[in-house]
Amino acid sequence: MRRGHDSDPGRSHGIALAVVGISVLALGLSTSQAQIVIPQVPIQVQYMPYTILHNFDCTKYASGQVAPDGCTPDGPGFLAQGRDGNLYGTVPTGGNLLYPKYNGGTIFSIGPIAPFPFAVSYTLGSNSGDGTTSHSGLTLGMDGVFYGTAEYGGASSSGKGSVFSLGGNGFSTVQPVFTNGMDGGYPWAPPIQAPDGNLYGVTNGGTTKGVVYRATPTTGVSPIAALGVNTTAALVLGFDGNLYGTTQAGSVSAQGVFSPIGGGTIFRIPMSATGSVQPTFLHNFDPNKTVLSANGQQVLDGGSPKGPVMFGHDGNLYGTTSAGGSAGYGVVYQLNPNTGAYKLLHTFPLVTVNNVASAPDGSGSESGLVQGSDGFLYGVAPGGGRSGVGTLFKLDTAGANFQVLWSFGNTIQCPNNVTANDGSFPHSTPTLHTNGKIYGMTQKGGCRTAYGTIYSFDAGLKPFASIVGGSRVVSVGSKVGVIGQGFNTATGVLLGSSTPLGKLAVQVLSDTYMVVTVPRLVGPSSITVLMPSGTVMTPQVVSTSPPQCGTVIVGCRQLPSLPPRKLGP
Repeated sequence: MRRGHDSDPGRSHGIALAVVGISVLALGLSTSQAQIVIPQVPIQVQYMPYTILHNFDCTKYASGQVAPDGCTPDGPGFLAQGRDGNLYGTVPTGGNLLYPKYNGGTIFSIGPIAPFPFAVSYTLGSNSGDGTTSHSGLTLGMDGVFYGTAEYGGASSSGKGSVFSLGGNGFSTVQPVFTNGMDGGYPWAPPIQAPDGNLYGVTNGGTTKGVVYRATPTTGVSPIAALGVNTTAALVLGFDGNLYGTTQAGSVSAQGVFSPIGGGTIFRIPMSATGSVQPTFLHNFDPNKTVLSANGQQVLDGGSPKGPVMFGHDGNLYGTTSAGGSAGYGVVYQLNPNTGAYKLLHTFPLVTVNNVASAPDGSGSESGLVQGSDGFLYGVAPGGGRSGVGTLFKLDTAGANFQVLWSFGNTIQCPNNVTANDGSFPHSTPTLHTNGKIYGMTQKGGCRTAYGTIYSFDAGLKPFASIVGGSRVVSVGSKVGVIGQGFNTATGVLLGSSTPLGKLAVQVLSDTYMVVTVPRLVGPSSITVLMPSGTVMTPQVVSTSPPQCGTVIVGCRQLPSLPPRKLGP
């Protein structure tokens, strides 16, 4: 049974991808907010290519304190890559406060390289008004600040949650916060920061369910659309300047009338929307109706998409549903946001052998998907697999070559001759680090048995670079952050694959973070970093507005074709 609150007992959660970055070690927190370094359990259990990085602990001590690192990672639970290459996230329970077990939760960091140093940077509930129980994980704003949400508490007397930030000035909440009125309440998904500097997110419950909001640190939260149903999936900003998301219930009639009854939707809202706007619904999920599959057959559609949509390298949207499909265990789908063309790529099957039924591919995926440098889609499911407690899987964008990469729940040996499993029920976001490895969290399992793990999986993917904030249209001269590794040895940076940038356009701030000043571009371009160890390219693209040169544009010129220049002194 999933945890719930009385006013919204049926709420659930979704998962999405976010790449973020800023070193918590350099946040400058006050003494009361200083990070807590957690001593590591002296084991590193490794099943190649699967590795346990951390075992969460919520042991309650005789003094009444709970083990300080927090526990039971939930969804969406974004693990976010920092500018320093570390990963950052939240867990909804535990922490070092003198409260009962399962209190406010923590914000933490962990290094991706052994011995995987783990540290708590803030315990939610340290001050009144913080908000508690953060399912969201973190996203990185273009201003270099982490953003997340807390489901409960906050400065409002209604206690219906908060939007918080963690940056150079420490921890703070956006004021005013949710009031349980037209702005909704109980946010699960984290907000994203758009190029206009505002935060955009969606609430899950409250009197008005599924409110899409805009927030700033100075004006607080203001609603821009009401979806009418719960949603735990984070919004995604498209290259077209629109916001995309999913609802886990609801449907729209042929006459355009929305009903809270139905299998869920995919929607679009202009980022520039003001006041209450009507979303554009791109697809109705209905597990009782057939849709076109990738191989041209008519198959039962999915239902209850708790995870977000993701923009693939081809511009299509991809995602998963937690229910529906041939066995009711969910599907993987593709949607063209321009034409509305929808295809079902994979349905999670029910298999019966010797009168024993199982879900070998997994079941109930809430994670959404990430796309690797090999073009494959990667995701997790919290059920099914060899042990019935979840899988990590991949498939291609044509719906072929589906493969279970890992079945969770394998027996491991822990200290003091204790046996446990290597993690179970992965509800949290799988994150693709620029080193090519996949990282994620399980809600249960690990050497603390009930409290969950942080894991990595090496699928043999190549390292890459990533644009902070994703693909977008920018003005000429805008600065774009890029995260990766090995930047101190870079010999050049290209726009696309052939247009070099000089020293004045590139600032290498660390081995894992650089800032690129974007000149006028002709069409969308990736950013390519040249290094002795090999070339890495961003899967995201940037373009400038207006997008191309013309006789009426003063000062627009094509960049000369010059050889790459060494970036060092």
